[in-house]
Amino acid sequence: MKNQASFIKTISIYSLLAFVMVFLSHSSTSFASEDEFDFGVEGNEESEEKTPSLNKRPSFKIDINGNITLKSSRQIGSPNRWNYLGPSIKLKGSLNAPLVLLKFDGDSEFNFAFKIEKDGETFSKKHLPKSRLRELYLQKSFGKNTVYVGKKIVVWGKADALVVTDVLTPKDNSLLLLTDIEKSRTGQLLLEWDFYLKNIEFSLYAIPFPLYNIYPEQGHPYGIPKNYNVKNKDEFSKKEQNSEAALRINYESDWGSTALLFASIHNREAVLDTINAFDLSFEEKHERYFFLGFTMDIALKKMLLKTEAAYEKEKLTQTYAQFFGQQIPTSMKKDVISLMGGADYNHNLWGNWILEFSGSKTETWSHLLLINWSKSFLNEDLKLNAGITFYDSLKNPSFNASSSYRISDSLETTLGCTLIDIQKSNDSNPMLSQLSGMDQVSLEVKYLF
Repeated sequence: MKNQASFIKTISIYSLLAFVMVFLSHSSTSFASEDEFDFGVEGNEESEEKTPSLNKRPSFKIDINGNITLKSSRQIGSPNRWNYLGPSIKLKGSLNAPLVLLKFDGDSEFNFAFKIEKDGETFSKKHLPKSRLRELYLQKSFGKNTVYVGKKIVVWGKADALVVTDVLTPKDNSLLLLTDIEKSRTGQLLLEWDFYLKNIEFSLYAIPFPLYNIYPEQGHPYGIPKNYNVKNKDEFSKKEQNSEAALRINYESDWGSTALLFASIHNREAVLDTINAFDLSFEEKHERYFFLGFTMDIALKKMLLKTEAAYEKEKLTQTYAQFFGQQIPTSMKKDVISLMGGADYNHNLWGNWILEFSGSKTETWSHLLLINWSKSFLNEDLKLNAGITFYDSLKNPSFNASSSYRISDSLETTLGCTLIDIQKSNDSNPMLSQLSGMDQVSLEVKYLF
C-alpha cells in the first residue's frame, strides 16, 4: 500500500506537469464552470461516461474546470475551535487523445486551523498542504465495451445522502459529519469493464489493493484519544492486501433503472478490537465478507422515487463491552440487512424537496431520517438550502442550513451552519452522544474557472 501510494503520487505529479505543458502548447483547450450538487450524486456523470463513443477524435483536447476557495469553519460547541481556516484548490478535467481518454480529479487544502489551535507540528505539516488525488484513470471504448484502468470512484447508490449500497468506494471521514458525501469519496486503483447488451449493462470490477476509510488522526478532537495504543494502525497501509471483485447488472428503461449488485470485499470502516483493556491497547481489523445489493429508481413527472437494499453476510461489525463501568470496543461478525427508501420532488414554486429514510439491522434496528429543501431566487443567483437529519430518534436531530449567492459567473460566496442535539443515547453506538458538541458555522468564497 505504501508503494502503491508512492507510485500513484509520482504518476499524479508527472501527469499534472504533462497537463500543464499540453495546456500551454495546444490551442484547443477549453474551460467550463464546475457545477456541484449539494449531496454529490454522481449518477449523471457516471452514465455519461459509460456510453461507448464510436467517433474517433483526431486531435488532443483538454477540458479543465475547478475552483479556488477561501474557507473558514469554526466549531461553536465543545471544544470551541477552528476546524478549517485557509485556501484550497480543486482541479477536475480530462485529456481526450485519439485512442484513449484520461480523466483526473484532485484537490489540495492549506488548513491553518491546526497551527492556530496549537495542535502540534505533526498536524500542521500534514495539512499544509493536504493534497488528495481522488481520480486518475484511463477510459477506452470499443464496440459495446468500455474499459477503465486507474484510480476511480465507483458510485452504486441511488440515495442523495443515506446511501446503503456504496460499499466499494472508501471515504475520507476526517471531519465526520461536517463533510458532505460527495466530497468524502476518494478513488482507489481498479479495473472496470462495462459491457452493453441492449438495455442491460454489465459492470465487472477488479480491485487489487483495496483502500479503507480515513478517520481523524489520533489526538485530534474528533479522533481517538492519545492514550489509546492501536498497535497495527499502520499495518493496512504497508502490507499486501487481498484483492476484491464485484459485479453490477443494471437495466435501463424509459421509467427508470434497476440494478443487482454482488461483491466480495473487506469492511471499509475501521473496526477496533481490544487487546488489553488495562493498557488501552487495540487492533484495527478489516476482513472479507459477501455483499448482495439492489437499487431502483422510478421517474414520475416531477418526482423521482428511489430505493436501495443490502445484505452483508458475516460482516465484521463494531460492538462494545462493559469493563469496570466503561465501554470498550470489541468486534463480531454478523449478518447485516440495510434498507433505504426516498423521493426527490422538484417544483418551480415550492422548490426542491428530498425525503430519505434508511434502516440497518444487526441485532436491533437503527435508522436515519432526512428531509432537505432547496430553492433558487433572483434569477438563480441566490440559493437557500436547509435540511434536518434524525439519528435513531426524533430527539436526536442534526440541522443544517446554507445560503449561497453568485456574485458573478465565476465568483460565489456561501454561509452555512450545522446544529446537532443528541438527547437520546444509543447503547450500540456510544459515540453518537459526542456529536452534540460539533455545532459549527462556516463561510467560504469560491472562484470558479
